[in-house]
Amino acid sequence: IWVKWYLSGINLLHDKDWLQIGTHLTLLQSWIPINGWAMRYNGPAWSISTELGFYLMFPLLLLIAKRGYGKLALACLAISIVSVVSLQLAVNSGAMLWPLAVEIGYINPLIRAFDFTVGMWVASLFLRRNEHGEAESKKRTVLGDSVYEILALSLLAFLFYQINFGLVQQYIYGLEFAVCKSWLVRGGATMPGFIAVIWVFSWSDGIINRFFSKPAIVYLGEISFALYLVQMAALDLMVTKLGVGQLPVFYFVLLTVTLCIGLSMLLFAIVEMPIRQFLVGLADLNWRKVGDSFWVGWRNLSRNSAGLVGTFICISVIGLIFYESQNKKSYSLGSETLRMANELHGVDFQPVVFEDEATLQWLEVTDNEDTIDISMWWQVDNKHRRIRFMHFCDSEGNMLSQGYVNAQQFNDAAGGSFVMETVKVKKSEIVQDVRYIGVGFWGKEIGTSRIKSGMRQMGNRRLVVAEVKPYGVVGVGAGFRVNSVTN
Repeated sequence: IWVKWYLSGINLLHDKDWLQIGTHLTLLQSWIPINGWAMRYNGPAWSISTELGFYLMFPLLLLIAKRGYGKLALACLAISIVSVVSLQLAVNSGAMLWPLAVEIGYINPLIRAFDFTVGMWVASLFLRRNEHGEAESKKRTVLGDSVYEILALSLLAFLFYQINFGLVQQYIYGLEFAVCKSWLVRGGATMPGFIAVIWVFSWSDGIINRFFSKPAIVYLGEISFALYLVQMAALDLMVTKLGVGQLPVFYFVLLTVTLCIGLSMLLFAIVEMPIRQFLVGLADLNWRKVGDSFWVGWRNLSRNSAGLVGTFICISVIGLIFYESQNKKSYSLGSETLRMANELHGVDFQPVVFEDEATLQWLEVTDNEDTIDISMWWQVDNKHRRIRFMHFCDSEGNMLSQGYVNAQQFNDAAGGSFVMETVKVKKSEIVQDVRYIGVGFWGKEIGTSRIKSGMRQMGNRRLVVAEVKPYGVVGVGAGFRVNSVTN
């Protein structure tokens, strides 16, 4: 939530959605049946809200489970299926509820209680097995346990494939199955695979489990939930500060992943470990341990190597993000594509800057039988506010007609991102005296944007992108001709 405040300027005291913020701070967001409510600030945090619901239900579930954990899980499965089918029927009745219905089926604690009770059932089997564990462990071998591990993982992989690429995708599609499909894909149909994996790995001593028991892997497991929770906040910070396409993909991903890992290490050291000590001390009525928990986080920053490493990673990566943001280095995919286009066409494509709006990175004009296709690759400026217009002009540069306005793509584009558009101009709509086709940016209150290079008209506010000649259409762009005449 703090990252959203920082990036979007949300004010807890004055924001009209203070009630929504309150439900997120109290972890009640998964119970609110309003589309997008639970996902607004930090999407992954819905799982904490749902899990808190499980923990509050746990005493009641234990009482019910006296008749058997398996029966409890089946009862919760029945509740989940009835709920999901009811939501699907509501969608099929014509109500435009399907986005909300899918979200409820995914995050609602009552529907997802099936997942939790299956875990209770598997845990009861594990505890029961442990009563005879010593005798059975003498009969097992590393090779035999490894076979069980491979079979369990294979079952999970098979179900995952069938759900995401196989049977479910082939036979269950359309809005009439949207809610049911979402429930199957996001847990319901993969449950047998997860049961097998959790059960087998809880007691096996095979090669795979031995690898996952190494201290470094165990530590990654311990910080994994923090990693899950910070991923979207880190990505929001990266995209807002750097935009999309400003850095090479590998560099962008490396910075994001490194930041997520650093934040996870830091949160584990200064949040999870102190709270864990606090809860254990409270359960044991050890008030000294409870009091000491308030200082554990600060000690971890100075004495715990993982906490120090996490702090160093966070400071370094955030510093790099702000450095790249201030310098606005354009290592972009668009620049690489521009370089490749230059080599392909054997010409020098010079980008054209439309002041405070966008930069035309690449242009191609194709003269077809019925249409003139004008393809333009724009990099959007952070200050853009205008719409992109297109004018059809005579040989003197006087406008004869206009059309093919593009507002939506640029309105939806973030600063630094790229917009690729292809305008298909119908030749039947071009009047006889048209000689030039030009583009520019115009706003009702702020007028047109100045252009800093290229073949310009209208007081340097319209760029000529194509010239209509008797033998065909020629791309003009930034003072060069694009090799795209086809007749």
